[in-house]
Amino acid sequence: LKKAKGSFKVAEVKGGKPEMEKRLPSKALSCRLTTFNMPADMTVSGFMKAGLTDEFDAARKLSEGGHGVTVVVNNLASDTASFDKGSWDLDLDYVVSNKTINVKTKTVFESAYMAETACRNTANALSNALEENFTEFFKKLAR
Repeated sequence: LKKAKGSFKVAEVKGGKPEMEKRLPSKALSCRLTTFNMPADMTVSGFMKAGLTDEFDAARKLSEGGHGVTVVVNNLASDTASFDKGSWDLDLDYVVSNKTINVKTKTVFESAYMAETACRNTANALSNALEENFTEFFKKLAR
């Protein structure tokens, strides 16, 4: 990210499809037959925006006067059907200065037989999945 020119701010996080638009304002995501709450009583979009903002800040690339970055969520799906491995599939478009950068990532994590444990692992793995997607975005942005 340090190679990227200029500074940035996260303008908004929005859904690319109607079903994503419905999920992003939620404070919980579904997992198996239950749900898990987002940290600190945040919405899904708020959690994503805070994470990306923190990454820009850590790289000293955050500025209120910076290039606005709009994140368009095309897919944000977890899969915990397997008893040993789960995954997060993310498909995000990052729109910066009228240029769209698409990043698709699949992050695998340890799941479990018990739904409570599997869903706790799913919730914990969301941060890692977002970090992986952000990292791929930063690589493409720096080119």
